[in-house]
Amino acid sequence: MLLKVFLILFVFVVSSDEMVERFLQFAASDHPWRNRVVFLFLWITGCGVAMLLAFLRPMWLRVVLALPLSIAAMFSVIYRGTTDTVLNYSEFFAMWSSRGDWMSAVANYGQHALPGLGVGALLFVAIVLPGFAWRDSVLARAGLVLAYFAPLAAVAARIDLKGGAAALGVPAPTKVLGMFSHVLYSEITNDFDRQRQSLDARPKPSGARPHVVLIVDESVRGDYLSINGQTADTTPFLRQQQDKLFNFGIASSGFDCSHYSNVVLRFGLPAGSMDKAVRTYPSIWAYAKNAGYRTSFVDAQRRHGQLTNFMTINETKLIDNFVQFSRVDAVERADDFVRKDEAAALEVSRLLKEETPQFIYMNKEGAHAPYEGKYPESETKFRPTMKLGQTLGEGVNRDELKNSYRNAVSWSVDHFFSVLLKDAKLANTVILYTSDHGQNLLEKGVVTHCGQSDPTHGVAVVPLFVVTENLALAAGLREAVRINFGKASHFNIYKTVIGWMGYEAKELPFSYDASLTEPLTGERKFYTGNLLSGETKSHVFSP
Repeated sequence: MLLKVFLILFVFVVSSDEMVERFLQFAASDHPWRNRVVFLFLWITGCGVAMLLAFLRPMWLRVVLALPLSIAAMFSVIYRGTTDTVLNYSEFFAMWSSRGDWMSAVANYGQHALPGLGVGALLFVAIVLPGFAWRDSVLARAGLVLAYFAPLAAVAARIDLKGGAAALGVPAPTKVLGMFSHVLYSEITNDFDRQRQSLDARPKPSGARPHVVLIVDESVRGDYLSINGQTADTTPFLRQQQDKLFNFGIASSGFDCSHYSNVVLRFGLPAGSMDKAVRTYPSIWAYAKNAGYRTSFVDAQRRHGQLTNFMTINETKLIDNFVQFSRVDAVERADDFVRKDEAAALEVSRLLKEETPQFIYMNKEGAHAPYEGKYPESETKFRPTMKLGQTLGEGVNRDELKNSYRNAVSWSVDHFFSVLLKDAKLANTVILYTSDHGQNLLEKGVVTHCGQSDPTHGVAVVPLFVVTENLALAAGLREAVRINFGKASHFNIYKTVIGWMGYEAKELPFSYDASLTEPLTGERKFYTGNLLSGETKSHVFSP
């Protein structure tokens, strides 16, 4: 009996973070004693319920209720071991939003899972193993189940009222399950589209409109393209396209996470005032439809109709052509998988042959970690590389990591464009290319992106260039590159794209950041945190 109690208490303590620090911090809060009482309530009920659960008579009930607690403790320890930071609500929400990448996360950080698995297994065994059982009744069991959910509901409620920091310091099983409860609540009550405003604006009358393509790559760091100064020649094909390629150099991403950066790009959120705009601004699809475009979303990341990056059913109603490659599973180095972006390029080339003006938004598979296996083995240009299936960790050779990444970038960017531009008619087409975020290549911990409150600047370093042979657009772009090279960010893309659709800046009903053709200051910021809750942090971009 005492052993079970000791093991449960031990797991609750070792799996939790900043318990004492958080309790002491309440001294400086507006209601220090109330906050401390609530904090102690969450600790006592969390531990107490787990201990009472351990002595329930039916084993099946012990198993059912112990499993979520054990997984939560395990998750907290794995996160701390991988990132060397405390799991907070913003990071938890980001991981849930990116859950489609769970296979990549396991492949990349699997070696950090053992301590967490051990802690989770210890808690599970401590609760489930037979021991002294108190003579419970159906009523007692019902009461214990209600008590089981009480601290979880309290954590979720505090997050809703006070923000994500309300969960810090709470015992890990209670904290993680409480955060998960709030995430589910947010999903059910999602108001992402409920306040979105309709768009009445129409573009200026004109002749034929160009096809407009916005390509958002995955995890491509801008300074790893040789057209941006990378010493390894990762983009030889693009270097030969200087007559039609207008390169804005190193740009900054909106966020360090895919889903938030894509929201910035699809809704034109202005830097520094995103809180209201994220729920009210019309989507880029609305501008395209009002300008007479046929809209296509080419998604090379997800399958079987799965929506990601906060795309909703309402948003898809404005998309005429929704393309995914459902038969291709995410299996590193499998031929179909490494050629999925190639298939997407061929699909875009086909659409650009249509007479009706096309607006195409593409999410590429790109160079997401693990890097080794994101390109065919025959396309290994830079050696030595990591081993296929090798996870990130202290034993990784950084030169091998960089070479694997260079190979992935070269295949994802240079080969992709060699396929896309082979038959594309560019005289009436304008293509803007960027990436959702950059990468942390072991410069600061092992988390490649999206998970550090104070990340290295590499997570925000993205490429930004335009490809076109439209003479009218080329003249303006040439001047824009001259004055804005090395000064642009994601926040300058939206107004640029809708301008190509025919909308005049002075007629726009919403406030957007400057376009790429307007003079830019070069003072840029990128953001981390939870955009939907407004808990974001800005970082000065200094590549």
